[in-house]
Amino acid sequence: GEVQVLDYGSQQYRLLPLVAMAHAVIFTAGWMGDQFRQFSPSNSEELKEMHCNSSCLKASCSQLMVQGIEMCRLACGGHGYSQACGIPRMYANAASAELVEGENYVLWLQCARYLVKCVGMVTSGQSSLPAGVQYLQTWLTCE
Repeated sequence: GEVQVLDYGSQQYRLLPLVAMAHAVIFTAGWMGDQFRQFSPSNSEELKEMHCNSSCLKASCSQLMVQGIEMCRLACGGHGYSQACGIPRMYANAASAELVEGENYVLWLQCARYLVKCVGMVTSGQSSLPAGVQYLQTWLTCE
C-alpha cells in the first residue's frame, strides 16, 4: 500500500508539535473559561487583567491556528492545494479569525498597554499588582 504521510519522520517533526500546540490551546481555553466564571464585574482590576489575557490569547491562538494550517498544507505537498482535501477552505476560514473582532496588532497593543501600565505601577512604587502580573514586580525589582 501507499505510505501514509505521518509515517515519514520529517512529517512527524513538522506536524506532531501542532498536535501538542492544539492541546495547549484547548487547556488554555479551559483556563480562560474558569477565569471568566470566577470573574466579578465589580472588580475593575480583574476586568483589565481579563481583557489583557483574552486579547493576547485571541491574537496568539488565531495566529498559531493560521500558521498551523499552512504547515499542514505544505506537509501535504500538491494535495494541500486541492479543494478536495479541505485545507484551502479551512485556511480561508481561519485567516478571517485574525481579522474578525479586531486585527491582531490591535489586540497585541491592548495587551502591551496593560503590561506597560503594570510596569509603571511597579516603578512608581505601588505594591499591589493583579495576581497574573505579579511576576513583573519580581522581575523588575531584581538586582
